[in-house]
Amino acid sequence: MKERRVAANDVRVPAVAEGEAIVVGRYERPKVVILHPDDYAFLCDAAALVDELQETFSDAALEARAVEDRPRDELLVDDSAAISELLGL
Repeated sequence: MKERRVAANDVRVPAVAEGEAIVVGRYERPKVVILHPDDYAFLCDAAALVDELQETFSDAALEARAVEDRPRDELLVDDSAAISELLGL
C-alpha cells in the first residue's frame, strides 16, 4: 500500500478511537477512511503478510485451480447427504 503523508495543520480530522473507522463520503460513496494509527499499522502488517503468503503459495494455488477445472468422469457430489455418506458421518 502506498502511503502519502499530510501535515496535521493542513487538514481537519475528527478524533478516532482504536477499533473505529470513520468513513467520509459524498452521495453515499466513500471518499476517505480515517483510522486510529494502531489500526492502520495492523492493516499494513496484515497486507504485508498476505503479500508474503501469496508469493509462497501461488504455485500451489495455480496447480489446485488447474486440477479443479479439469473435466471428470465421475459426477460431482453436491448434496449434504451424499457428502456425509462419503465421509462416513
